[in-house]
Formats: sequence, structure tokens, C-alpha cells
Amino acid sequence: MNNVIKKAVLMAGAFFLGSFKESRKDLIFTAVAGILTVLVFFIPTGFEESGAHIRQNSVRAKVRVIEVNNEMFRMIGPVYNGWQQLQVQVLSGRFKGEIHRSFNNMLGRMEMDKVFTEGNIAFAVINLSEDGLAANVQVMDHYRTGKTIILAALFIIATIIIMGWMGIKILITFIFSAVMLIRILYPSCMPVSAISTWRICLSREYSLPRPARWWILR
Repeated sequence: MNNVIKKAVLMAGAFFLGSFKESRKDLIFTAVAGILTVLVFFIPTGFEESGAHIRQNSVRAKVRVIEVNNEMFRMIGPVYNGWQQLQVQVLSGRFKGEIHRSFNNMLGRMEMDKVFTEGNIAFAVINLSEDGLAANVQVMDHYRTGKTIILAALFIIATIIIMGWMGIKILITFIFSAVMLIRILYPSCMPVSAISTWRICLSREYSLPRPARWWILR
């Protein structure tokens, strides 16, 4: 029985690591890629300061939709029109337990419009007043963080189980590529002023008149 277990462990090790020589090369590659990923992740892009004032005047929160009024909501073919009047309960952060009213404005764009029903869990941005109280709540999207984390964890585990050491290299390479795009390529191609303006437009999207929102986001 012990011999069978030892053989199974050796076979698993051989599958996972390959030969010692190849594994050593892979280990060096993995270590270098991991170190570079960490270093690139902490490189300042200049966008942190540009959005600091927005973060100071608002907080993110998880909310539950407890009431929906669809009197001004219409569906014209595949496109939504009008708005939904929502009543939401804050589920996280310092405003947890508070109930606020919110409006879900439709832009007539299928990729951006979200429809909420009673009981939905949503991601929201709470705009603050000068004294630090909740001025208004903007419901942005359905809350998917928990499901996304579970799916990402399952993907990582499945990749490692199926592909072994090669799977770890693939994951590290993927993360390194994503960090390079987000922290180096995109910031170098787009000036800070453009990012700052876009963030301001998005943060005020639901407080602007509908024609102004259309002109900004077209």
C-alpha cells in the first residue's frame, strides 16, 4: 500500500514539475516574472491624484433594491427608455442600514443600460455632502464581486490541476501582461487630463440632464 502511494506521489510530482532541469528553468522564469509583476504593479501612473477629489466626495457601497417604480420606464424594441425610481438599502460601509432613493436613468445604449428588480443586489456610489452625510445614491451596476472571485478561483485551480507547472506559468504570464497593459501601456497612450475628464463625466452621469449626458457619452 505504501509503495502504491509513493508511486502515485512520484507520478504526480513528475507530471507537475517535469524533469529537474526543466523545472529549474521554469522556476527561474516564474520567479522573475512574479517579481516584475509586483514591481510594475506599484509603478505610479499619475492617475491616482487625478481622481483623488472624486474619491474624497463619494464612497462605494453594496446595496439591495427593496422597491422599484417603473412608471417612467419603457422598452422600445431592444432599447430601454426613461428611468426607474429605486429605493435601496445600503449593505456595506459606514452608511450600512440606511435607506435611500435613487434613479436608474436609461441612455438608450444596450451595453450600458441596466434594469433592476426588487431584491437585486447592486453596486452603488454614494455622493457625500459637505458635512460628510449621504447626499444621493447612484446605482451603477449589478453586484457581481462574489461570483467573479469564485469563478476566478475555480479557473486558477482548474488550470493548475489540468496543466500542472505549465498552468502556473500561464497564469503568471497572463497577470504580468494585464498589469503591463493597465499600469504602463494605457497610461502612456492617454494623457492624465483625458482620464480625469472622463472620470468626472462618469461620476456626474446620473445628475446631468439627459441631453447633456447623451452629448458627453456619445
